[in-house]
Amino acid sequence: MKEADVVSVISFLAIWLQLKRLSTQEAMQSNAEVAADAGPKSRPPSLLEGFVGADSRAVIQENVYVILGHGQFQESVLLCTTLSLTVLLMHAFAYLLIGGPVDHWCQPPPDWRDLPVQHWKNVGIPVLNDGSFSKCTMYDPQVQDDAEEKRQEVPCARWDYDTTNIGDSIVSMWNLVCERSWLYSMSTFVYTLGTLCLVPVAGIMADHVGRRPVVLLSATIMLFASIAAGSTPSFGVFLTARFVVSAAASATNVLNFIVLYEVTGHEHRALYILLANSVATTLTPALYTFLRPLRPGRTLSHALLVVATAAVLAWCYSLEESPVWLLSTWKIRQAESTMLQAAKSNHMDMAKARATFRALSERQREAAFSER
Repeated sequence: MKEADVVSVISFLAIWLQLKRLSTQEAMQSNAEVAADAGPKSRPPSLLEGFVGADSRAVIQENVYVILGHGQFQESVLLCTTLSLTVLLMHAFAYLLIGGPVDHWCQPPPDWRDLPVQHWKNVGIPVLNDGSFSKCTMYDPQVQDDAEEKRQEVPCARWDYDTTNIGDSIVSMWNLVCERSWLYSMSTFVYTLGTLCLVPVAGIMADHVGRRPVVLLSATIMLFASIAAGSTPSFGVFLTARFVVSAAASATNVLNFIVLYEVTGHEHRALYILLANSVATTLTPALYTFLRPLRPGRTLSHALLVVATAAVLAWCYSLEESPVWLLSTWKIRQAESTMLQAAKSNHMDMAKARATFRALSERQREAAFSER
């Protein structure tokens, strides 16, 4: 669980830093400037209530929320954000289902394979000080030819496991025990490394090409990497796939939180971000607490992760681009289409919404010219 805790903290910090940056940009216009700009201008009666006819960027940002309204559009983004965080945590805590410890002992030589397990342990496995059988050593030779012959303890060449299917856990599947146990620790570190390395790159890409394309790309990569991690017989491929899953899941999650921030007004923003975090961090532990006693095994556990990841991809595909990003990159027509569609889903007055968007685009042009 340690790597899951680290990933959760890193993801939270990444989200906080991104949202803090956006909030700082919005706050750069002082209240005095906003009041001065807004004072001499009056709102035409055909515009939506709350629209402010000022050309400062802080006011333009608030006017976006006036046009969007609040309702189904923001709720869809909230659900997508909650789902993406839930799946991130499911992948981060996956070792609770696929990486649990498995009791093991040295595998007997071929000519001893027919012995019952307990008989083999009594004959060929050293007993430790606490009375338990050694998990990593065996006697050589297995039996004493005479009472004076001394037997040596030697490391296991292979292991047997107390499980009906060695593929149920990555520990038994790839022998991550004894002198190979460091590979288990390395796999947790590799997973954490994916979040650290690639999330900043995803943020830069999202600023240049848009939130939606990068979210869809990240979610698609996460899906295929999840399939690879659950189906590969190679430990090296598994490590690589887990690294990619970590990076893609974290990028998808961070960018969805940014979109939620950008489309939600100040009245609901804190509540929605709190809801997304609370639901995901409550649902995932409850789900795993229910599943662990059932011991679903590696195949079924990865199938669950793949289905959940596919649901994230499908929901992300149904969402539109962030209208705030579209306006900031001067994609006016696409911004108009997206914002009016959102306003319609939120049951806004469409005639006033169109008129308000035209006024908003004019104010944005004025703000751009005033900065030159």
